[in-house]
Amino acid sequence: MVLAIALHNQSLALAGGDQAGAALKAIETALALWARLAAARPATWEPGHATALNAAAQLWADTGERQRALDACQASVAIYRRMANANPAAHQPALAGALANLVRDLVAVGRDTEALDAGREAVELRRVLAARDGLAHKPALATALLNLSSRLGHLHRWDDALDADREAMAILEQFCATEADSHEAELARALTKLSEHLRRAGRSAEAVQHISRATEIRRRLAASGNSGRRAALAHSLEQLACIYADTGRVDEGVVAATEAVEGFRALAGADPSTRGPVPSDAIRQSSDLASACMSLSRCLTAAHRPAQALHACEQSVHLLLGLARTDPPRFEPSLADAFGNLAGALHTVGRHGEAAGTAQNAVLIFRRLAAGNPARYNRKLAMAHRHLAAVLSEPVNLHHMASACAEAVKDLRRLNETDAAFAPDLVTALGKLGVALAGAESWPEVLETADEAVTLSRQLAAADPVVHEPQTARLLYAVARMLFGGGVATAWAAKVAHESLVVYQRLVERDRVTFEAEHREATAVVSRLVKDRDVP
Repeated sequence: MVLAIALHNQSLALAGGDQAGAALKAIETALALWARLAAARPATWEPGHATALNAAAQLWADTGERQRALDACQASVAIYRRMANANPAAHQPALAGALANLVRDLVAVGRDTEALDAGREAVELRRVLAARDGLAHKPALATALLNLSSRLGHLHRWDDALDADREAMAILEQFCATEADSHEAELARALTKLSEHLRRAGRSAEAVQHISRATEIRRRLAASGNSGRRAALAHSLEQLACIYADTGRVDEGVVAATEAVEGFRALAGADPSTRGPVPSDAIRQSSDLASACMSLSRCLTAAHRPAQALHACEQSVHLLLGLARTDPPRFEPSLADAFGNLAGALHTVGRHGEAAGTAQNAVLIFRRLAAGNPARYNRKLAMAHRHLAAVLSEPVNLHHMASACAEAVKDLRRLNETDAAFAPDLVTALGKLGVALAGAESWPEVLETADEAVTLSRQLAAADPVVHEPQTARLLYAVARMLFGGGVATAWAAKVAHESLVVYQRLVERDRVTFEAEHREATAVVSRLVKDRDVP
């Protein structure tokens, strides 16, 4: 038993010193000893075995051995669950802690629904404990609620995530009133998370006061020089920058994002793009820096500083390329997101060919990821196609454009078969494919593609005019111009053109400011095209 404890402690010390290999060897030896002890006298030694399993899971997670981490964590939860069933008061806190670790390891292997279930169970256990002794257990309940809100937010369940954030914040406000030193850091975390979820739910204006307060708290705490608190400040500054950009305060957003980048850069360790092993802390720091660089790029874009935005985006991609080589499952999704953003930045400065190739890289990654985990990555694949469609709006190689659009249509047809939410993206992809085919004068394929796009767009507009009629009007107008331009199917083109003007008229009646200029242009162009082609 003494040897098992010593090996366990040695593994923790080695891990703290970034000697992961030696730490793993020590904890594996300790696990074998604990397993033998627990098999002989479960009531006495199972707690130690469960603790060692948790430690091993953390080490395996840090070194990218995700399935081994999950297996160890599940074994730990099973032990704690047996003990909690036998003696709830003594072992429910440990079970709740093990469930929090289980959430981490389930997320790492893409099992998001199971992770959400484990997070909910952890919250319910913490509620039971808090009802028994609020002073001792309510802060842990707040932490469990924040962890749960992260899972809910990941699944885009914003209202539920915000409810969890607010409940956690209320608990922490109560404790900060009497013990600010002990709970302010977690309150700042709650404020930051609440702000993030408000922003992602499209309510950035409400988020400003919360993220401003979180930043003030974390700035004060970071004055101690503690690296963890300095990193927390940088996280809040990054979120503040995004919210400023969303609410039109773009110059303030650039200032906050620049400070976040400088903060993370000061903390960053080894460059993950270099060869050889990279310590886990350096990986996390580089990941944080990559995220902050991307946020700075978005703020610079909003401030109409495209060259600087491109530079910041390139920095982010450089870091993520290195991280993805170090740990592909963890960082390839972020790299693909970054490729999409880089494509937009390249497109803005007129580098259209590079933009198209970069956007295609994002599509390729997300297509592969979606094949293995559709629930997690189908939405991302659709977004990658959206980015590709946007950068293909400028002249590029027609063969490349047609090929990319055909792949987009193929993917989005498949997604639309199981989830109608992807139908608008399919309409967009079909429209882009039609343009590419028209450029190659493949008119039979143009007509077939245009008919499919128009039919689907009409269906969407009939089901929800307010949401989908803008896309329908623009598509009909674009199809009419394309067909008139090629001198093909002019009778159908005239019918489609007239229909576009009818839809535009309805849009103007609903929102004159947004649509009047488009309606005026479409009316003038359609009248000229019909007259030039002498179509009745």
